[in-house]
Amino acid sequence: MKQALRACAAVCALTLSSITTADEFHLYDHKKQCGMEEQRIEPYSQAELDNFLACIVAERDAMGRLMGQWTALDTDLKEQCVAASAEAGRPGIVSYAEVEDCISR
Repeated sequence: MKQALRACAAVCALTLSSITTADEFHLYDHKKQCGMEEQRIEPYSQAELDNFLACIVAERDAMGRLMGQWTALDTDLKEQCVAASAEAGRPGIVSYAEVEDCISR
């Protein structure tokens, strides 16, 4: 139960809403990217919680790096990389880590 509460606290602290201005840095929901379901009957296993928290940390770290360079990046490249991330794996969900990888290629 404590582990689930810690996971929920991390989610609440890191869950962000989207900003709609085109060239501003968009904030995406780490919880969705990392696969935490809104409601679930059975408890999460320790491995699931560990994977979820590792994903949250990776997404948060990539977000921080991208925030620092976002305004200096080419608008077309940003749009292309965000669109590619939204189409990969989980449609409509953007991964900062994937966007960062795309931009650095």
